[in-house]
Amino acid sequence: MAYSNAQKRTARLAHRMRAITIKGSRCESCGTENHRILEFHHVNGDGKDDVQGSKLAYLVATGRRALDDLQLLCSNCHKEVTYDGGPA
Repeated sequence: MAYSNAQKRTARLAHRMRAITIKGSRCESCGTENHRILEFHHVNGDGKDDVQGSKLAYLVATGRRALDDLQLLCSNCHKEVTYDGGPA
């Protein structure tokens, strides 16, 4: 069965929201709860050797990916950590 783009988008959003809920639904640095700007940060490295984006959210949401080395951050805090070694 082929899925439409709308079905795929809906599934991706559901996986993302589940993963965000599992991690506490707020930025671990500043506490914002705006789910539209929350992102996952790879604590143990740059993430290039790991899955990212919607695939990561799927694996977290389905319990196939550990959360220990992931930090839930808003986009601003994520940028600070990634580029400046910031406060998160």
